[in-house]
Amino acid sequence: LSAHSLNHAGLNLFTELLDIPCPSGHEDRMATFLQSRLESMGFGSELDAAGNVIVRLAGQVPERPTICYAAHMDEIGMTVTQILSDGSLRVERLGGLIPWKIGETAVSIIGDGEEITGMLSMGSGHSRKVVEAGASWESAKILTGLSPEALGEHGIRVGAAVVPARD
Repeated sequence: LSAHSLNHAGLNLFTELLDIPCPSGHEDRMATFLQSRLESMGFGSELDAAGNVIVRLAGQVPERPTICYAAHMDEIGMTVTQILSDGSLRVERLGGLIPWKIGETAVSIIGDGEEITGMLSMGSGHSRKVVEAGASWESAKILTGLSPEALGEHGIRVGAAVVPARD
């Protein structure tokens, strides 16, 4: 294979990885993808009790010490803490996400088996509280345009994970 085709294959894999929503505590989709990809490449893998994907490779020199390479599967995101009567969602961070780092943007809300798109809002720009205090999780909510009943039909509930939309 040429260097160009290897780079292209690497970029395709990287894009596939980035397209998998994987907020902290919800890494099962990524683990499934990784295990499938590893199997297709001829490598065995296992999941430990914490959901980590482990691949063991025999070394060429048995006397040398064991080497471990590690990487995170998860991404920072949000979790739904409340579903309001108008269908908007209150959220809190997962991981170290700070509201002003992503701003008001489209988000993917990961329901039980289904995703929907919402808009993260930091509150009214006309509110003195928001303007003076800056963006905070207390003022943040996700606008969905759906009723609480419709959200339930999509599997969106308290505890659902939210990540910035890929598009």
